[in-house]
Amino acid sequence: MKLFKRFIYESKAQWGWLLTIFLALILAASFEIIAPRLLGQIVDAIVQGLRNQQNIAHVLDSTSDTVVILVILYTCHAIFTYASEYIISGVSQNMVLDLRKRVSQHLYRLPMSYFNAHNRGDFLSRITSDLDAIGETLREGIPGLISSFIGIVGAVAMMIWISPLLASIILGVIALGVIGLLITSKKRVPFIYVIKRP
Repeated sequence: MKLFKRFIYESKAQWGWLLTIFLALILAASFEIIAPRLLGQIVDAIVQGLRNQQNIAHVLDSTSDTVVILVILYTCHAIFTYASEYIISGVSQNMVLDLRKRVSQHLYRLPMSYFNAHNRGDFLSRITSDLDAIGETLREGIPGLISSFIGIVGAVAMMIWISPLLASIILGVIALGVIGLLITSKKRVPFIYVIKRP
């Protein structure tokens, strides 16, 4: 929780862009969730047409509008996904740049005795690799976390809309699996404690 609060504080100058990213990912996830529903309608129409021994060309013509909508949805999903990744790249670079400036200013104010008492490699690591790791985490972690959350919520909503009974069964099985995993993880003895030293 402290890490999340620190991120909110550090990113206050980027809140507008972060909100834009969130909305873009919501739209992208929505298009991705709706598309399989339309794809299922196309498959159902083809199967039903074959069962009724209809002309396959006529069946495909009847689903042409749905195919066009499906292509539009996947295109919009790709566009909004690319836009969110492009924006988060700029946001992460701006945040890392701000952190580099603050670290540099802090180092300038330190006395020479501090530099003599500490390893110079540690300073270089914090200024270069550590800040680069923060930028990489922001670029990959934020979109992935938001997309996963929206995808799970959307998928559950879609399952409930299509079949509440089947959705309840699936969610019940998932809940039992999570509970079982938590119980077994608490009772598990770490392997390192089982091995006896000679």
